[in-house]
Amino acid sequence: MSLSGKVCLVTGATRGIGKGIALQLGEAGATVYITGRTMDPKPGAAVGGSIKETIAEIEARGGRAIGVQCDHKKDEDVKRLFEQIQQEQNGRLDLLVNNAYSAVSYIFESIGKKFWELDVSAWDEVNNVGLRNHYICSVYASRMMVERGTGLIVNISSAGGLRYLFNVPYGVGKAAVDRLAGDMAVELKSRGVAAVSLWPGAVQTEEIMSNLSNMPPQQRRVFEQGETVEFAGKAIVALASTPVSSLLKDKTGRVLLTGDLADEYCLRDAGNRQVLSMRSLKFMLSHAGYSWLAGFVPTFPKANQTGFIMSLSGKVCLVTGATRGIGKGIAIQLGQAGAIVYVTGRTLEPVNSVKADGDVAAIGGSIKETVAEIKARGGQAIGVQCDHRNDEDVKQLFEQIEREQNGRLDLLVNNAFSAARAIAENRGKMFWEMSPDMWDEVNNVGLRNHYICSVYASRMMVERGTGLIINVSSGGGLSYLFNVPYGVGKAAFDRMAADMSIELKSRGVAVISLWPGAVQTEEALAVVAAADADPSRVTRPIDRRMLELFRRGETTDFVGKAVTALAAQPVSSLLASKTGRVLLTAELASEYGFSDVDGRTIVSMRSAAFLLEFYGFSRLSGLIPACIKVPFWLLPLTGLICLVTGATRGIGKGIALQLGEAGATVYITGRTMDPKPGAAVGGSIKETIAEIEARGGRAIGVQCDHKMDEDVKRLFEQIQQEQNGRLDLLVNNAYSAVRLISESMGKKFWELDVSAWDEVNNVGLRNHYICSVYASRMMVERGTGLIVNLSSPGGLRYLFNVPYGVGKAALDRMAGDFAVELKPRGIAAISLWPGAVQTEEIMSDLSKMPPRQRRMFEQGETVEFAGKAIVALASTPVSSLLKDKTGRVLLTGDLADEYGLRDAGGRQIQSMRSIRFMLEQAGFLRLARLVPTFVKVPRFFLAIMGSKF
Repeated sequence: MSLSGKVCLVTGATRGIGKGIALQLGEAGATVYITGRTMDPKPGAAVGGSIKETIAEIEARGGRAIGVQCDHKKDEDVKRLFEQIQQEQNGRLDLLVNNAYSAVSYIFESIGKKFWELDVSAWDEVNNVGLRNHYICSVYASRMMVERGTGLIVNISSAGGLRYLFNVPYGVGKAAVDRLAGDMAVELKSRGVAAVSLWPGAVQTEEIMSNLSNMPPQQRRVFEQGETVEFAGKAIVALASTPVSSLLKDKTGRVLLTGDLADEYCLRDAGNRQVLSMRSLKFMLSHAGYSWLAGFVPTFPKANQTGFIMSLSGKVCLVTGATRGIGKGIAIQLGQAGAIVYVTGRTLEPVNSVKADGDVAAIGGSIKETVAEIKARGGQAIGVQCDHRNDEDVKQLFEQIEREQNGRLDLLVNNAFSAARAIAENRGKMFWEMSPDMWDEVNNVGLRNHYICSVYASRMMVERGTGLIINVSSGGGLSYLFNVPYGVGKAAFDRMAADMSIELKSRGVAVISLWPGAVQTEEALAVVAAADADPSRVTRPIDRRMLELFRRGETTDFVGKAVTALAAQPVSSLLASKTGRVLLTAELASEYGFSDVDGRTIVSMRSAAFLLEFYGFSRLSGLIPACIKVPFWLLPLTGLICLVTGATRGIGKGIALQLGEAGATVYITGRTMDPKPGAAVGGSIKETIAEIEARGGRAIGVQCDHKMDEDVKRLFEQIQQEQNGRLDLLVNNAYSAVRLISESMGKKFWELDVSAWDEVNNVGLRNHYICSVYASRMMVERGTGLIVNLSSPGGLRYLFNVPYGVGKAALDRMAGDFAVELKPRGIAAISLWPGAVQTEEIMSDLSKMPPRQRRMFEQGETVEFAGKAIVALASTPVSSLLKDKTGRVLLTGDLADEYGLRDAGGRQIQSMRSIRFMLEQAGFLRLARLVPTFVKVPRFFLAIMGSKF
């Protein structure tokens, strides 16, 4: 492998991988330019490394090296570096290795910190040299290589380009470096220049080896078996020795692993050691601690790409109103699972005058009966006679638990309800026809008492730093049920859980509102029995449907199973995804894998089949799978605080309009406050606000230049102050490079000024990171929130130009890495790809487009369609987003199918994954008509399309 006569540049080569690469290139005969900030050795430095030391080692091996002192944070230094090579080598540069990296110490010092805990300068610290500089170096190098028609660019990246590693800026930067190689390859391949991204394994750098003794055993073993700094150099020598024409066939644009190149080129590390590929099963087993098993696996096989025990032993629980019905069912299940259960009620002794004629006053139930049933199932129960209308009784109840359990209370179930009889007796009456006392009858126990119980319980739980409060509510919290006081009380009860969760989350206590379905309580079954005995009593269709609902309803034990399942979860898990939310018993059954006591599967109230059957469409309901549910997004966004950046026109404006129309308070930003008459495209903050208000919404405009960090900081300070720290949704949409992209269409990246990187990505990438830091700090404090990055298919494949595609790929990765750090804090992060959008700029140029492109936009999405998708996401409980959407790339067309969205005029928008859509865009219109819209390319195929491996 001789590189004699070749001219190479390795940036950041004073130590570590860069030095190892330079040594190997020099030893192979190349003329090696090396850069670094330190020219002379520094005696006594902890790690050390200098340009002169690297040159001396290269020359000692018979090679030739030229050192250039260069701070890669400074564009002028970089420009002079390439001017020097251009002058000294007559325009020849065969190999550029983008290795310079200035954030190693910073990353080590910030290990364990989340991105919102770091200063926003972390982005620049990690990615000014590690990403932006690599682009600039590649521009200058490509100009020389294109002139000669040959060359190779190698970006030193890492597995952090695939999965979360160290922190968000690091992972986003590495994903972008990988994408940089991919997009450069698109533009350079026809010019005879190859670009690859190289992933070394665990490398024994000076910093790593000096800290080896401080590492955990497994991590230490990884590095003890890792690569030397020169092994990546051997891999690069192998690539540089391969004809570029060969690299252009099967390697350019790809991510290559040093271990795989070792197998391909028969490389060995120092001491003739074999280095395993990270894809090797032997490697994976060995580093997972299964060394004995790894010994049986050959090196060549490589990877291509639920029940739980409901044990509550030792836990102390309180169920209020547990003498019969749902409360009794919950108490029995908790006791059966091993908890110590306190049960309350007004009736201590059994009542023998039970009737089955629908008289709810004569249903019976007592504390002693519930305690006896719990003990008969092997549980422990303590009964406390308590009238929950009496504050003194409630106070004494908690004093007893405090005294007997040494201040321990793990679970409070707020279930007591004293108005069942009053509701039954007043069925059919309007609220003004009832006595005003009905309010107190329904809500003194069913709302006010639950607040008081929660106060006393929280004091005990906060002291211990853990606990769970469950409010047993109902669908009456969403829409009218029984009467006005009942529905208002249940809505307030649900809100109580949400607001308590905000204050308790930081103290380790979760609060949940639980909606059972139609429950077969003693009262309900008595009413059903009475109706069966005298059908003439049932006159209204709604009453007949309700009776049928209860005949098929949940048992009281089923609700108990749902509560037990929640209580069996680590509170940390509930805090991450459930606290403050309304949960349905049937959906918890699906999640945790339990059925009713008789083995029946209970259908969710959100199920389309359930709703069709309830409204009398029994035949049709039989054709609908139970998994098809009415989406949560039908709930309004009233009370939510949202921020849409860059909302004076285009997609940002469309999103802001939809959010405002849905009831949210929307902050919008832009550079232009007042309308500009006669502007070609126009758009201003005041115009967007006027449109939102015309639709009945509320908007607050903030003039903000997202290129200016100080403007961005003031924006979030304003929201913090005006909304008491609340921000529910951030939409990262601002983008300042539309004009540059339009004007530079057709130009290659090396033909553009290097400032193109900043023009495209200072607002479109860096600013989104900074906004997300400030937003996350507010969201983390409240334990909930959603961040949506507006991206595009340019995040998957080459589109427009290199800076655009790299920025979009990094933006998608940013959402993925945000999700890793934010998910445990109850916050979701998503990347959203609209399709072809009919923005003002696009529609003004429609007549100038080629026919196929014009047809795509004529059939495209309006600017408000992405807004409808975001409203749908923002209306979905964050806990649900955290399960299956956070960290992912979502397509507006797919969300339309999922949430039943239509664009303006009722138009159906096809997903970009739709086969029909693809055929239409390819011009096969007749064939497209034969394909249903729901037939789509699988998502994993998109990942394969974007793969660089």
